[in-house]
Amino acid sequence: MSSVAETKTLIKIVHEDILQEALELICQAKPGIEISKSYQDYYGHATTVDVGIRTKSMPRGLGLKFRGKNANEELKFVGDDYGVQKEYSELQKLIVSTYQVIAVRKALGQLNYTSSIVNQNSKGNVRLEAVRA
Repeated sequence: MSSVAETKTLIKIVHEDILQEALELICQAKPGIEISKSYQDYYGHATTVDVGIRTKSMPRGLGLKFRGKNANEELKFVGDDYGVQKEYSELQKLIVSTYQVIAVRKALGQLNYTSSIVNQNSKGNVRLEAVRA
């Protein structure tokens, strides 16, 4: 059964460089993730999105939408989580939290802090350390 749904996030304006860095970190921590431009519904029909992510256990993938008519808009997840609800939800949370850590790191740099990501475990959780420069 297909149940495509769109989920909004707390990220209201997407900075593509931050999103790209977040996805790269996630791919390093979780080998086997494939980045594409689409996701599929239960019946195998592909839908084009700004970024698509697939894993071995989530072959239909998860879509990310953030490009609007005039500029980048809020980050939305779209896809069919039938049968993979847990991994689907965990991947969404991981993308948002990794994006937020990178955004905070960049903001700290603007405030003359030196910061670095010092740990990323196999679940993708990230630890950030910052020191006033």
